[in-house]
Amino acid sequence: MQAGRQVAVVGCGVAGLVAIKSCLEEGLEPTCFEMRSDIGGLWYPADEQYINLGPGMYDSLITNTSKAMMCFSDFPCPAHYPPYLPHRLYLQYLHIYTDHFHLREHIHFNTKVVNVHKHDDYSKNGRWVVVKETKTNSGETKQEGLEFDCVMLCQGFYRIPRSPKIAGMDSFVGGVIHAQKYRRPEPYRNKTVLVFGNAASAGDISVDIASVAKQVYLCIGDGALNISRLHNGRTPLDFRIRRALFYSVPSWLAMRAVLHSVRKWLDPVCSGLDPNPSRPLAQIHLVINDQLPFKIITGQVKVVGHVKSLEHDKAHLEDGTTLHDLDEIVFATGYEHDFHAVDSSVISPDPDGEKLELFKMAFPLSQEHDTLALIGCLRANGPIPPILESQARLAARVMAGRHKLPDQATMKRDVDHMNKKLLERHGRYNYSFHYLLMCDDICTELGAQPVWWRLLLRGDLQMALAVLFGPAHPFHYRLMGPGAWGGARQATLRAYNETVFSIQHRRVDKSVSRMSATRFPKVFLQICILVAAVFVAFWHCGY
Repeated sequence: MQAGRQVAVVGCGVAGLVAIKSCLEEGLEPTCFEMRSDIGGLWYPADEQYINLGPGMYDSLITNTSKAMMCFSDFPCPAHYPPYLPHRLYLQYLHIYTDHFHLREHIHFNTKVVNVHKHDDYSKNGRWVVVKETKTNSGETKQEGLEFDCVMLCQGFYRIPRSPKIAGMDSFVGGVIHAQKYRRPEPYRNKTVLVFGNAASAGDISVDIASVAKQVYLCIGDGALNISRLHNGRTPLDFRIRRALFYSVPSWLAMRAVLHSVRKWLDPVCSGLDPNPSRPLAQIHLVINDQLPFKIITGQVKVVGHVKSLEHDKAHLEDGTTLHDLDEIVFATGYEHDFHAVDSSVISPDPDGEKLELFKMAFPLSQEHDTLALIGCLRANGPIPPILESQARLAARVMAGRHKLPDQATMKRDVDHMNKKLLERHGRYNYSFHYLLMCDDICTELGAQPVWWRLLLRGDLQMALAVLFGPAHPFHYRLMGPGAWGGARQATLRAYNETVFSIQHRRVDKSVSRMSATRFPKVFLQICILVAAVFVAFWHCGY
């Protein structure tokens, strides 16, 4: 074991917080550097001083995943929190987490890391030099190089705004911004606004601006699917993801089920959202937004296709129509890779940085020592905090000498397989993963993957069934293995009621309610499906 090693943690958002805590759990000594004056990272309140540091947190933002999925594996959200959290409430949760585990004393605020490079003796001991920058009382900047045994980079890598190149862009006479700088709708009052994008932020911003604008056009390109946060008006959508079904039902069939569900929510053909049929199912974007259908059916948001060119205050579409009298354009079109302080050659063998070679999306294959880890350099279909926490837990155990990674050849095969699948699925290296698949993969390496038959051998049938057939909560990754938490079982059992009924402030007797229909046919059908799923899973695994 190598307890007591000095670890530099760069960044104090969600990734940085779980990195500090994971280091402390493994007996390491973390020192975190945060350029802002407080914790939160992307969840930090909007501030002009930090407006170019990555995706912005606009005032109306609400989490797309429920509180029981966004929380950390050993720290549930307070029971009184609503199922979906406004961003300020999630930031409050991060503060509670920070104070509960005494993380703040390990953080140096108002400190920018400008460079991370190998120590002269790196080949012998794997040490790094972190160059930090602070401001003196006189306002001058001061740089200092500090030596560390290990480094966890927790700044993410989506900082450079990506905007499409459109003919005639220079001639547009209105205002143009990227979503990175969007904060609130008031500047767009009584204006005609064109929003580009086919993911969550484009939907959010369109809806937000539509509350005050004269007209909003949503340029959705090849289309997208709009879905609600709730399933059947009751259960959070992410509660429908169960391991038994996830690993036994083909992805194409699951996507077909999503398509069927979407048609009940808002007809994609009538609304103009319908994805291009030539686009593979795996590449269809999902826009999770409960207000977008209302804005569309009231005409406040009009969905349009690809823009061919811009001219003064006009946008010419590929279908031959023209949008007139445009005042503003907002690009909600994503971000480019940027590794900030560390040389990109450390992370990627690709000159353009598109293809990454990171074992479990954390450890660069190019390094001879496992003393550098990237936490959060990916995107997730679903909640990302559980992935970041899983990466941090694995990295901390490796750096403490309590876990040995596979040999280089094995890791190379794993990374090559991952990159091949990404290219086949998305047509490019976009490093977007399903959260359950990624968490299970990382925690299998860590030894914390919940295994239902081991729970069954313990005599805990209820938890074995919960892991297989229940919502895939983060608490499952604390049921066994390194870092097991005694409260994980209870947190799993309480999650449904504490999420679904957290909005109930007037008690209703279900037994006499006219709105409470019998569930027998539905329950019977679910049991049949689950039995079939178990059979398929056993057959697939060769048991």
